[in-house]
Amino acid sequence: MSGASRFIALLIFFIFLVGNADFAEGACGGPAGVDGELSYTAGTLKYCNATSWVTVDSTNTGVACATAGEITYRSSEIQYCNGANWLKTAPVTDYDACVAGDAGRFYWASSDTYYWYCNGANWRRMGP
Repeated sequence: MSGASRFIALLIFFIFLVGNADFAEGACGGPAGVDGELSYTAGTLKYCNATSWVTVDSTNTGVACATAGEITYRSSEIQYCNGANWLKTAPVTDYDACVAGDAGRFYWASSDTYYWYCNGANWRRMGP
């Protein structure tokens, strides 16, 4: 087998493995997901924490919305729409300080398996 043929065979095998990611470390099931992946199903926003799906806070803000699954930054919080109302994604617990310029920024921290966002003054952890 030539070098080019071996390379193509290896590439096809790699594509097969990536396409069948159930073997991967940090995977969630039901539905399948990977570490840090967001999912909006049945009116609820969840994320994969490397082993299971975690439902975010989901406290109703009482403010109407129409586009289910939409995510926005409003009233110093990351919120999502369930098709009727905007729901919070984090309890009102402040952690380390952040700068006002980062307000609305959120990121996945694989080290502690949480999403974090800046409310303009402090970092808040999304989840329960």
